[in-house]
Amino acid sequence: TSTVQHIPIKDGEKFTVVGDLHGQLQDLFTIFTINGLPSATNRYLFNGDVADRGRDVAKANACLRRLQRLAPEAGGRVIRLVGNHELMRAEGSLRDAHPAESSAAAVAGVMQWKVDVKSGAVRASYSDGPYFFTHAGVRPALLERLPTSSIGELVGYLNDRLRDAVV
Repeated sequence: TSTVQHIPIKDGEKFTVVGDLHGQLQDLFTIFTINGLPSATNRYLFNGDVADRGRDVAKANACLRRLQRLAPEAGGRVIRLVGNHELMRAEGSLRDAHPAESSAAAVAGVMQWKVDVKSGAVRASYSDGPYFFTHAGVRPALLERLPTSSIGELVGYLNDRLRDAVV
């Protein structure tokens, strides 16, 4: 099941973080029903793993892609991060795909996901104030080797590495 957490970033603003949606379109609709659609006071971060396990991966991704594009019209924001299931699919593994999902649909989804990564619509990480978001964290050994010491530079570095890997 999906995990939902509210992060207090600014007074009067709700920042909802959703993880591990795994193709459960009904869960996505429930989250929006309970928390509202993106708006000037309601932002969303989807922390990866929209893919696999559920039967509606393509529909969930299409919904998030559309909301991400339309949210600014309402003053809102939808941020999408990559998870390990998206990376596994990009590497060719469909082992966790739902039996109802065709291989052709999964491959088409990977191709669209790659376009989204290249455009910056899907990222490896995001930060807002003191908060840093990525799907599964960053290993301390990696932090020691990075050519950066600020969170902003770390976010840029990780997002650049994801785009480089996809390109």
